[in-house]
Amino acid sequence: YTLSLHDALPILITEGTGNTVFAVFTVTLSSASQYPVTVSYATKSGTAVERQDFIRTAGTLQFLPGERSKSIRVPIIGDSRKESDEFFDLDLSNALNAVLSDAHAVGRILDND
Repeated sequence: YTLSLHDALPILITEGTGNTVFAVFTVTLSSASQYPVTVSYATKSGTAVERQDFIRTAGTLQFLPGERSKSIRVPIIGDSRKESDEFFDLDLSNALNAVLSDAHAVGRILDND
């Protein structure tokens, strides 16, 4: 069984103005497992800054037997500053009962001001 973030291109999310929107990443399992599968995930800053542009998101996904897809929602903080588009990373690690095949994705925050 392999786990992957199916995001060859960056996830594009347009920031709001004073509100929070979400970047949604999908993690898939190559085929349904008869055993529980777990994987850790965490965001990290790129040009986008934690607590200024997005909320650090980390945790563990658990795939129960038969499940093949899970989502990770990363809150994006809206503002009214004129700035360049920015990016942050999402990484998977510590898979149990599966192998990581694509463990990295990029979230790109598009400025709307």
